[in-house]
Parts: sequence; C-alpha cells; structure tokens
Amino acid sequence: ANRTIINPDGGLHIYNGATAYTTAVTSGAKLGIGSGGSLHGSILFNTGVITFYEGAKLGGWNDFEGSVITSGGVDASGAYINFELDDRSSNQDVILDNIGNLYSVERYSVEVDAYQSRGTYNLAAGASAFNGRITLYVEDENDCGSLAVGESLDCYGKRYTLTNDYGILALTIS
Repeated sequence: ANRTIINPDGGLHIYNGATAYTTAVTSGAKLGIGSGGSLHGSILFNTGVITFYEGAKLGGWNDFEGSVITSGGVDASGAYINFELDDRSSNQDVILDNIGNLYSVERYSVEVDAYQSRGTYNLAAGASAFNGRITLYVEDENDCGSLAVGESLDCYGKRYTLTNDYGILALTIS
C-alpha cells in the first residue's frame, strides 16, 4: 500500500511481506502490522492506533501522536520516531506502550508547539533501560538540541526536561 489514508473508524492490516508506505492513520482509525509486515513512514493522529505484532518491521520517518501498541519485538532499523505533542494535553497516557520492544531505532525526536502548555507529557512506557537521546523541535523545524534522561534545555522561553520515572519516559515543560 502506498500513500494510504485510513479514515476514522477504518482499519488496515499489513502482514506476510507486505509494506505500507507513507500511511496516515487518522483519529479513530486503526493500523495493524503483523509478523513479516512492514510500515515505512507514517503519520498517526491523536486517537488513532497502530499495533505492531511480534516480527513486524518499522522504517522511515514516523510522526506518532496517537497510541502505538507493541506485542513483541519490532525491527525498527533505520526508523525515525517523532513524538508529536502539538495536539496532546499533559498527563495523557503514553504514546508508545513499550519502547523496549523497538529494536535499532535510528533516531528519536519530540515536537512541541511554541505555545504548548506547561506540564508533563508521557512519551513511552517500558523505558527503564532507555539510554538514548531525543531531539527537541519547536514549531516543526526549530531544532533546540537533544536531551538524555535527566537533562534540560531552555528554548523559546521554556525549559524542557526529559525524565524517566518508573519506566515512563516523559517530557516536562516548565
């Protein structure tokens, strides 16, 4: 499937060697990537759901704002994962249910709006072993730098801190 838009309340399942390229999962829609299936580039809107099953693959640039569920190991070699916070509220559930199930992710980033409300935004669970860095973008393109757990950045008049409490990776804006 190429350049697919899954409409609200719609669904699509990819498996057995098939690949979905540049896929938009709108609010309320669902995408399942089964064993042997691959997702290469996606936009996941708030309240949309992508489920990766054991043996699935993920690649390309992926903007995640809704819920990402993993039910086992996912080969994410070469994948770029961007946690999209523009339309989220602080203290919502995590976007990614178990970051530890994604193997070999190329790069993580988080994107916020310049007017993003202060508070804590939950990115991913299963992060007790997370030791990577996350690049912070404000307003789509303004790279403020990258954060490791426990580090802070001051950008556009706000402080951004990456935390990991009890395996929940989060960005706090103050």
